[in-house]
Amino acid sequence: MAKEFSKNILKRTPSGLIVAILAILSLYSQSILINQFAISVLIILGMIEILNLTKNKVTLAVASIVMFIVISIITIDLIKFLVLFSALLWILILIAMTFFREWFGKLDHSIIVTFNLMGFYASFLFMCSISNINEANNFLIIFFIVLNTAVFDISAYLFGTNYGKTKIFPKISPNKSLEGFVFGLIICFLLLMVFSYFQFIDIKMLFILLLSLLFAMLGDIYESYFKRINHVKDSGTILPGHGGILDRIDSHMCAFPLVTIVTIIFL
Repeated sequence: MAKEFSKNILKRTPSGLIVAILAILSLYSQSILINQFAISVLIILGMIEILNLTKNKVTLAVASIVMFIVISIITIDLIKFLVLFSALLWILILIAMTFFREWFGKLDHSIIVTFNLMGFYASFLFMCSISNINEANNFLIIFFIVLNTAVFDISAYLFGTNYGKTKIFPKISPNKSLEGFVFGLIICFLLLMVFSYFQFIDIKMLFILLLSLLFAMLGDIYESYFKRINHVKDSGTILPGHGGILDRIDSHMCAFPLVTIVTIIFL
């Protein structure tokens, strides 16, 4: 098992580093145009992966293209309402997965995942387009959301794979363990404390970023559910060791809309 684990890590590392470097360069540019182009590429690739997993390809393709174009051209005030709708949709997903699983299983989840993907797109554009938040650079906040979620995913995966015993959702996502979740929280808390000490973030933002990890976990679990009902291990093959684009941004799809709303309210 240790040999297989090491092999998987070696396979995941190069593509992970490439994605990380491109994301950092894009955000460092602080250019709305560059960042919109970068996120648009991810959204389009994600749309293609969803279409590959659904039977209603034509209908969903048309709906996806229309939503993508509308979000790309509407005003920032209207985008805010889309972000709010996306955040509410994630809350409904959590309630349905917890209390109404049988009914939830009968829904067309390719449509729901498409809405989630577009909500992520709208949230990212909103965060890029607004003025600096509470005197903090908005691109820096985006960077911390992305970094925090990525560190949580990696640390929870590494620790959970080796030491995880208590499964959180064994029928939906058997690889997610309570031990991995707690370890990921601890690592992110320590990392955020360092950022707070050097005054990159304040205490409010620290707690918002910690809260985002709960949202990230929900996004990860729901995407695992989506793949399970479609009988696939990965959403795609574009990222060696990681799978597809949806496998890489599943946590962000939930974290971004909810963190955006919380940030608007409290900062």
